[in-house]
Amino acid sequence: MKKVFGFIAFLLVLTVAVSLFAQNPPTGQRGQFVRPMYLVEKDSAAKYLALTAAQKPRVNAVIDSVLKVWKPYIDELNVINKKYGYPETPITGAAVGMGGGRGGGGGGGVTLTAEQRTARTAETTALRDKYTPKQPLLDKFYGDIQKLLTADQVTKFNDAQAFNKPTFVFARRGGN
Repeated sequence: MKKVFGFIAFLLVLTVAVSLFAQNPPTGQRGQFVRPMYLVEKDSAAKYLALTAAQKPRVNAVIDSVLKVWKPYIDELNVINKKYGYPETPITGAAVGMGGGRGGGGGGGVTLTAEQRTARTAETTALRDKYTPKQPLLDKFYGDIQKLLTADQVTKFNDAQAFNKPTFVFARRGGN
């Protein structure tokens, strides 16, 4: 009886979730998935923000500065990922594999022992803590970019749901 009740409860939750998602899709038309844009993808960012020919080289110069701070973090993270069999994290910082989404913990189907999970969590936490002091520098660069944009472009730039900017400050979770 408990299994039947649990299954019915699961179906009810699933039905409500699907209904809510259908009513409020993330972006675009109903049912259409729109890939988030990433600041470090210069051409996509320029198109998304509708940069003018005059703005593009100035904004790209600041993005180059962001990459000088961000890329070493991604490179070190990928050393840890490789050590534990995780897929490589792209320069965008987006999680890959199952679970996707930045900070969403996509593990690509990797199964770790409790000891490995604890060790990986310690290594990634140490890495994040090493780079967190550089967050104000990234924030300064984002302010520099905003100064180059129109009001409409700033609104798009600040839309965290559609436009992802690298960050070293993540919400801490209970484990990986």
